[in-house]
Amino acid sequence: MPVICHHIIKAVCIVGGILIVYTLFIFFISVCPPRIETPVTPSDFGLDYEEVSFMTNDSIIIAGWFVPAKQKSDTAIIVCHGYPCDKNNVIESVSFLAEDYNLLLIDFRYFGQSEGRFTSLGYHEQKDIHAAVQWLKDRGFTKIGAWGFSLGASTLILTASPDIKALIADSGFADIHALINLIYGYIPSPLKKPFVWLTELHTALFLHVFVSDLAPVKKIPSYKIPIMIIHGDRDSQIPVSHAYRLYEASDQTFTRLWIVPGADHGQAQYLYPAEYKKRVRDFLSASF
Repeated sequence: MPVICHHIIKAVCIVGGILIVYTLFIFFISVCPPRIETPVTPSDFGLDYEEVSFMTNDSIIIAGWFVPAKQKSDTAIIVCHGYPCDKNNVIESVSFLAEDYNLLLIDFRYFGQSEGRFTSLGYHEQKDIHAAVQWLKDRGFTKIGAWGFSLGASTLILTASPDIKALIADSGFADIHALINLIYGYIPSPLKKPFVWLTELHTALFLHVFVSDLAPVKKIPSYKIPIMIIHGDRDSQIPVSHAYRLYEASDQTFTRLWIVPGADHGQAQYLYPAEYKKRVRDFLSASF
């Protein structure tokens, strides 16, 4: 074998090894990220609450808070947090709903007080939502809605629970493949493909999850319930194009879209608090 061929093969092996190690690092810090824990509870917002827990069908114990409505209500709203946070992180955002609705805030597996060794970015978390729905049904609730932020929004769409009758998706993604491409946004497009491909391969090998299964945009066309999509037009984490894709793929006779001017990721309720509350209340009131 000519010396030059030997050097080429050696260089390819070195580059390939670096690619594998680097993408493995990106994969593992994505599924086992440092948890962001928020030191607040519903009582900090003047709300009574009960600490609850329930088991998923794959034997993971999910922690939650049940916040009873201040006024008697037969409707419950499941509240799902974003990545890599916990239920505490979103209680401020939804505390106003407790005036009229019972709330069940959950920690997705791995996050907060729930069990779990890793996050699957919306795949196995669907089981967490199904378990939350069942917990509410066991308590006699038949009118169930849901509010989700970021990962929570997208996981709710993926879950497609027939028991959830209205859904608010704040800052959710349309598909994970697009976000993986965004992670490697600093790499020129032609060179990016092996990074993306290897990261998706790691997801399949280690999580037994195909990235194509993490695409809410494929699930939303089947929905025949009221959906409200909220997204900031300055979102630096999940571009606003994801909201437009979800809306365009949905049955628009059931779906409302609010693109919030000037808002970054999850900032709509802080930039326009009165309008946010009014739009969400009006949506839920019309849905139930």
